[in-house]
Amino acid sequence: MNASLIILCLASLGTLGVAASLATHLALPRLDRLVRRFAARHRACVWLSLAAMPAALGLLALLAALLPAFGLGVDHCLGHGVGPSHHPHLCPSHSAATPGPILVLVASAVVVRAGWAIVEFIRDALLTRATARLLVEGSERRGDARVFESAEPQAFVLGLIAPKLYLSRGLLALDDDVVAPAIAHERAHVRARDGLWRGLLSLISMLHLPGVAAQLRARLVAAQELAADDEAARELGDPVRVAESLLALARLAAPRSSPGLSFMHGDLEARVRALLDPRARDAASPMPALALAYGALVVTIGALHDPVHHALETILGVLS
Repeated sequence: MNASLIILCLASLGTLGVAASLATHLALPRLDRLVRRFAARHRACVWLSLAAMPAALGLLALLAALLPAFGLGVDHCLGHGVGPSHHPHLCPSHSAATPGPILVLVASAVVVRAGWAIVEFIRDALLTRATARLLVEGSERRGDARVFESAEPQAFVLGLIAPKLYLSRGLLALDDDVVAPAIAHERAHVRARDGLWRGLLSLISMLHLPGVAAQLRARLVAAQELAADDEAARELGDPVRVAESLLALARLAAPRSSPGLSFMHGDLEARVRALLDPRARDAASPMPALALAYGALVVTIGALHDPVHHALETILGVLS
């Protein structure tokens, strides 16, 4: 694989990513109305799926376009001949025209965006690890939680692969009606490994436009907080108790800038309203439809690899 082909592949990923990201942005108002029908944990899956859509679409289309070069499908290069082509040529077996400056710029933007996403993920992981080490040194184990010295009422989860629950002595000094919902909420985050998914979001959404990626992240965080509230309500058997705990801590001015995934993060008003609405916990699951949609996407792109190949070359030619 030569440098020209690498640039063409990266430019293809970038172009398809921008198109898919813009389509997602335009569809967000309608999608917001649609996902309200789903339970909060399922909403989080929807937003994660949409975050991965540009990368999935780009990689599938690029793989389909290159399949014939490896002996699978119709040889789309027969009509081009074996000499240099007058347009960008997505094939490792034949030479191609030198990519133009716009394609080089798009390819460079993809590399920078991917590099930044990887750096951001590693940086957040290292910061989380360092914070957890400091808390462990000044805390004591109590069951599945670490209790640290602080007069402020705090409950949060830190860690990606093996998340841990952290509680302040200021929280444990409060009434059990306030403490139990906060702990149940955070344990739900631990079971679902919500911190890991938030961290991975920066990687799987790397082909999204930055503004669209931020919108999806906000929706994912909101859905995860609502899902943890729902699971805490089911564990305690009383959603009103969870709502009252949120309101009690808000009145105590509990900090909302805690590290990790904190009980007081998110839109508290929206969380209280959702807890008092039983319809949100009885919603249908979109998972069969999501699995069917991704399966149909794979089959369609694979079956139409020849048109996909020519469409990508045409788009790259326009940008040359």
